[in-house]
Amino acid sequence: FDPDVVEETAAEKAASRVACARVTEWASSLAGPYGLTANACEVPCGDPLCSPIDTVVEVFDETKTVCAYGLPMAAKDVSLEVLRASFPSEAVLQKWAAGMDAEWPLVAKAPPRETTRWREGDVVQVFLGGDWRRSQVLEVWWRDPTWPKAAYVPYRIRVDDTGVETYAPTEDHARKIPDFNDCKGRPGEPPFVTTMRNLQPAWRFQVGANVRVRTIDGWEDGVVALKDVLDPGDDIGFSTIPYIVNLDRDRHMAVPADHPDLIMPRSVFVEEKKSE
Repeated sequence: FDPDVVEETAAEKAASRVACARVTEWASSLAGPYGLTANACEVPCGDPLCSPIDTVVEVFDETKTVCAYGLPMAAKDVSLEVLRASFPSEAVLQKWAAGMDAEWPLVAKAPPRETTRWREGDVVQVFLGGDWRRSQVLEVWWRDPTWPKAAYVPYRIRVDDTGVETYAPTEDHARKIPDFNDCKGRPGEPPFVTTMRNLQPAWRFQVGANVRVRTIDGWEDGVVALKDVLDPGDDIGFSTIPYIVNLDRDRHMAVPADHPDLIMPRSVFVEEKKSE
């Protein structure tokens, strides 16, 4: 029995509930004007070509479920724009509201026209299972036949060390393999903090970790509440904020980079104080 593992699991479940509640609220706001209700929840996917966790969105009329479909990502990765792109059309919602049958999803749409950062055959690092993994791009703008007809992910990839084929759910889950000789970063920063700042996932701390963060008033104690949160200020993609930290005085703050100048284990400060 490891109490730390239990605490971490409980924190992850709590974060999942918060994320699902947020998606449910968005879906309900889209369905509500038509007299319909909605719900969102996470389900595990055992298919190696699937996201480990899918978010299932259900739409209900007064008596039954009229639609249920999955988004190939965890609820924390679902943005309002992603939900809107996959949500039933106004015409379909109107038919359901009138008690009529209507098919959804419709026939598969063409993939997005946007040019991806990487091309087929490129070797990149993909953020999978909490770590960057060397992978090869097999296909761009890929979709599984079971997904909503407008749902595409930018890359289907093969992981080098395992041969498993899976996908990167957003552009920010794939990056150039770091060349630490070419990218020095700012003075005092490790390589790639500058050039990849918005693409660097959180990897040092788990949800629930006791940390100290640098605020405008100096270092303050806090607890990691969320990891790898989509940046609501990013209008062009899916940049991530490494950590959202709850401070001890019922406040929270976003930590823009996973760097010792911004966030440190609280134990480091305790040890330094003892040594004095």
